[in-house]
Amino acid sequence: MKFLPIALATLFIICACEKIEPLEEGDNKGKNEQETPGDSIPTITEDTVVVAKGEEFPKPFSLWNGHVVVDTFMYDNSVDILLLAKNEEDRYSAANPEKPNDAWVYANSYSEYGMTGWELPDTSTARYLRDNCNLDTHLIEFNSLVAQTIVPTKNYGKENARYLCYSDTATLKADYTFAFVAGSDVRPAGKSSRYRVRLVKWITLMKEQ
Repeated sequence: MKFLPIALATLFIICACEKIEPLEEGDNKGKNEQETPGDSIPTITEDTVVVAKGEEFPKPFSLWNGHVVVDTFMYDNSVDILLLAKNEEDRYSAANPEKPNDAWVYANSYSEYGMTGWELPDTSTARYLRDNCNLDTHLIEFNSLVAQTIVPTKNYGKENARYLCYSDTATLKADYTFAFVAGSDVRPAGKSSRYRVRLVKWITLMKEQ
């Protein structure tokens, strides 16, 4: 797992003029199952991928092998890319005594075009997504690339749709929440509420030697 550079400080979203209703139990059933877009999309099993010398590295808010690239961090002969899942579900937080691992069960089972190993964002990544992928920045660009658009509700007099993240890198408990709304807080999750889960994944691309 990688952490965003300090220079980025401490993370995207919107719908058109349509009222957004809260997710009901079972609304997203099966939506983490992706259709493989073809033989040209490889099955990824490692976090480091070697690409051809002449291949260009992906840019932010573009697709790489069908996955949404949120940001890139360039080095001499490689690039770290932050991917954001195309789909999401609503799950309980770690504060729920009956289903404390609900969000990670979903994360561990999530597969996108054969790629596994997705995870919940930590609070640092959550702040980055809030600040850089919201109504005022790149949310529309992101939503044009995904299967399920990120849901904002700030224009409708309701609580912002909140997404799970974790604060402790030792326990990885899904105990905090954030919203893809600029200026919103990152705060502890409740016991009974169901929150949305939008997973992330870091990949390192290296040029072929």
